Amino acid sequence: MTTLTLRGLAKAYSDNIVDRKKYIRERRELIDNITSGQVPLVPYEPSPPPQVPDLERTFSDGETTLELPQIETDGSEPPPRKSNVPIVLAAIVALAVIVLIGWIKLAPQNDHAPASIKPTIAAPAIDQANTGAELLSEFLGENQWQPERIDEFHHDWQSLSPDAKLENVDSPAMHRVIDSIYQKFLEENALLELGDREDVLAAQRQLLDLATELSPHNERVERLEEDWRANNAQALALRDVEPQTIEPSTVTITAPSKTPDNLTTTFESPAADPAQVDTEMLESKNDNLAVRVDPEPPAVEAEITPATPATEDFAPLAPENTPVQNDEQSTPAAPVQTSPTRDAKKPAAKKKSSCRAALAKQRRPFCRDPIGEKAAGPALVVLPPGQVNIGGRNVEEQPTRTMSIARPFALGIFEISFNEFDLFCRATKTSCPAQPWSDRNLPVVNVPWTLAVKYTQWLSKVTGARYRLPSEGEWEYAARAGTTTPYPFGDEVLPTHARFSFRGAETMPLSNKDRSVNRNAFRLYHMIGNVREWVLDVWHDNHAGAPLDASARSGNSDQHVVRGGSYADGAENIRSASRLRLSAQTSDTKTGFRILREVD
Repeated sequence: MTTLTLRGLAKAYSDNIVDRKKYIRERRELIDNITSGQVPLVPYEPSPPPQVPDLERTFSDGETTLELPQIETDGSEPPPRKSNVPIVLAAIVALAVIVLIGWIKLAPQNDHAPASIKPTIAAPAIDQANTGAELLSEFLGENQWQPERIDEFHHDWQSLSPDAKLENVDSPAMHRVIDSIYQKFLEENALLELGDREDVLAAQRQLLDLATELSPHNERVERLEEDWRANNAQALALRDVEPQTIEPSTVTITAPSKTPDNLTTTFESPAADPAQVDTEMLESKNDNLAVRVDPEPPAVEAEITPATPATEDFAPLAPENTPVQNDEQSTPAAPVQTSPTRDAKKPAAKKKSSCRAALAKQRRPFCRDPIGEKAAGPALVVLPPGQVNIGGRNVEEQPTRTMSIARPFALGIFEISFNEFDLFCRATKTSCPAQPWSDRNLPVVNVPWTLAVKYTQWLSKVTGARYRLPSEGEWEYAARAGTTTPYPFGDEVLPTHARFSFRGAETMPLSNKDRSVNRNAFRLYHMIGNVREWVLDVWHDNHAGAPLDASARSGNSDQHVVRGGSYADGAENIRSASRLRLSAQTSDTKTGFRILREVD
């Protein structure tokens, strides 16, 4: 910043040396620096008024008439005399008006400036009122709801004078902003069901503070305030409850009798870790897998006595469009190992899933499956049926065609995180791939396609639902969310839309706790950018011959499709239509996956 005074900055703005955004930003920085003591406060000393030039006079103070020079005439009548007093007075008045106008233009417009540098004559109220209307219209036009942008708008509004705020308090633009805040609050409120209560409550608090500043004593805002206080009290009560300490347990998993050799795996499961298998009995209706946890006997060291590798406990992936068979009707379940101390106790009832097709028509289409009594599966959103025009401008994206989604399905709101994947690793004694970052809420990477498929098969068994990777058609339908533009947010993509290499190379993705980028119209985060995602399909060089029902394409190739691009890609590679092929065994720091759940 080159101007060190508010008056100088206002002068630069009035002379169009700096634009409005730069003026607001530099004015805020200057005020912050003054209040923090980084910039010395220099009292304003007005310049002395300009000297009125002395006009030559031909009369003395005591004379009342002007003395005119003698003009020789030829005897005719002399011309009438004119007084110079009106001309002198007019010149003085005009000069005073010019000085006053210039002084008003140089006066600072900030009501929060220190008293010693405040102007004694305020700018006309109409300018401040117009500024308030411009702030509201600009905020509505941007439609950006990141915490940083909300704070910036809040700060700019606070800089207005009380009269300017009052002038806009009942304007149409103000009503639209309050309506938008109300809707954003309700959207965040729906996320309370999915955990992350502290993040949701913090986002709602920011929205409420802004709404209260914009429109005090608004009835709708007051009702939202009451809801927030109730939710916050509940969150505090849950946080203050001291967790129950449970001793380590022994978990026995018995595979169904249909396998070549029964597999029995016993391992120590510290129940204090929320990522462990539940401490009550889980019964999976799929493949008759039964799990019982016995907390009574002392824990034993991990002991695995398989006749086949542990990974073969999971059945091969069913072919596309093949319904999952329920073995309850054909194969009797293997006996459940019991403990004498628990035979007299009634097993805890398994929690029912809230995921159902009807959610697609609800205002809150969110759900997640329980994994026992203590853990929960990935957060999902149920998508309605519809059609999608898939394909793009590149050769591998041709030909463009319309695919139909006949039934609703649920898709992960985020990519699978390392926290969620680690639960699978612990439960199956699978070696989790090394992660390049310490944050467990970041997407899991270094996962080959084959391991991602095994995760979905395990999730199906422990929840009783049908999980898998999405097909290419389902993925693009979810990513586009009804759009036909190159990106889910329009013809261009910005850092507020996705995590990608915008002007410089990004080195890591965003976590599922982050809300700095927008979700698409289906309420899905990071469908483009962040990490690229495995889908079910075997790679084909283009879309020729692709099924019209959005089912996955099979083939003999080891190459599979990844979609969405990553944090390391530029804008071209994160288009909704972009596709790339990788070997099924490939594992790198740019590739993760998202899961799909079939719903009834």
